[in-house]
Amino acid sequence: MSMKIPPRQYNTAASVPGGPSPLKNELFFYFYNLPKQSGVNTPQFQDAWNRILTMDLTPKNLSLIMHRTAAAFKTIRHSPQGKSLRLAVDQGKERWERCALSQIGQFNPQNLTNSLWAFATLGVRPSSDFLHMWQAKAAMEMGAFTSQNLANSLWAFATLGVQPSNDVLRQWQTRAAADIDSFTPQSLVNSLWALAALETRHGHSDCHAAATMLHKTIGVDIQNAFPTNHAKQFHDASLWFDLPHSGAGPDENDTVSGFEIRLTDIFARAGLPVRRDAGWIGALKHQTDIAFVIEGQRFLIEMDGPSHFITTPGSALAYNGHTTMQSALIRKCAPDATLIRIRQDEGRSLIESADRNTLGAILMKAVEAGPGAYETCAEGNGGGIGLKNHLPDRRNAPASIRQPTPESAPV
Repeated sequence: MSMKIPPRQYNTAASVPGGPSPLKNELFFYFYNLPKQSGVNTPQFQDAWNRILTMDLTPKNLSLIMHRTAAAFKTIRHSPQGKSLRLAVDQGKERWERCALSQIGQFNPQNLTNSLWAFATLGVRPSSDFLHMWQAKAAMEMGAFTSQNLANSLWAFATLGVQPSNDVLRQWQTRAAADIDSFTPQSLVNSLWALAALETRHGHSDCHAAATMLHKTIGVDIQNAFPTNHAKQFHDASLWFDLPHSGAGPDENDTVSGFEIRLTDIFARAGLPVRRDAGWIGALKHQTDIAFVIEGQRFLIEMDGPSHFITTPGSALAYNGHTTMQSALIRKCAPDATLIRIRQDEGRSLIESADRNTLGAILMKAVEAGPGAYETCAEGNGGGIGLKNHLPDRRNAPASIRQPTPESAPV
């Protein structure tokens, strides 16, 4: 049975410029005011989205729809409404992209930037066709990009886990160098962080010179004025590029959660000789969610909630740029440890069901891999633990793991 869409509840008295159609003005008023609402009614949003994308829209109209939707998402991202809104955009993005691609040649720098920033903020990666055409147009318009356009675009690429073309990145650096004095502190730190995130994921060797330029421009006075989130971005990016940075940051917070206690108990019952570890990484100023030592090997576990992921074409999950950068920095600062990343919902489900077989399998796979990173969510595997994909060969595992107790033996 198809869901019945509730009646429209738009403001019929709206008079927003956009065309002669009263409904069109009405819909634009709805999207324009979306971030000001206390929440988003998903069926109503889908109705408005589907209706407005059948109309004759300009590039400014299209970018405004995406930008205001993303701005609304920022206020509810951690709520069920935020999850529903992101899903609705992911399901409806193909229609928006068709409209945008049909007139991408008329997009100006602000239209381009707002659209890409919106996708990144929503955590929805656009299609390869859109990204290709976006970069082709951006390369033609880069000389007109403002410092904010430059910073927001590069931040969006890094967050989406997409490597810009060499041409776009070269032009970005040339334009940034020419306009460096107009960068705000926020634009400077967002750009520096984005360069680091791109290099940690793609290994681009051309990022260091631009990073050094941005870092030098920031200076000590600006650093001291950073709010906490910008200070953390600056610290992490500087750490990656081995540039000077303040040691200021959060203090060690070695708390034990009920989730960690339950996990330790499951390992103990499975016969795994687990010793708890503090999990504090001093150089990174980061507290991992769970840490323990087994047969001399240190394990760091991060339980990743929705904010760690983006949806890729086909609606599969992948780690976003913030998470891949965090993983790279953990490997840099704790090279002798093994990092394990698990989706929070799947990890919690395993804990609550006491699925010792799968938890033990993840540990064995990580032990066999040795120090480094073992991420159970990789692009292309559906974004989860992937039980069949991650069941390891026991032959090289330590004896205490290789020979589980009868209670935890695989079925």
